[in-house]
Amino acid sequence: MEIAGVEGVKEAVRAGMGIGFVSAISMRHENGALRVFSLAPQPLTRRLSIVVPHAGTPSRAVQQFLTMCLAQGA
Repeated sequence: MEIAGVEGVKEAVRAGMGIGFVSAISMRHENGALRVFSLAPQPLTRRLSIVVPHAGTPSRAVQQFLTMCLAQGA
């Protein structure tokens, strides 16, 4: 099942519909109705994409930003 939004995932788990995966920061104000398990030894990672318009040449600012982002990922 796919549920949009962190609060929707937490509500589904509270309703007994199964388990859910949310970020640790989204659980910081929970009152104990949900139990948190940390994944160890390796945490989950998320792969992000950079999206730019297909047409045209990127501005110098955009090009510099892309260069910085791609250098960090190398």
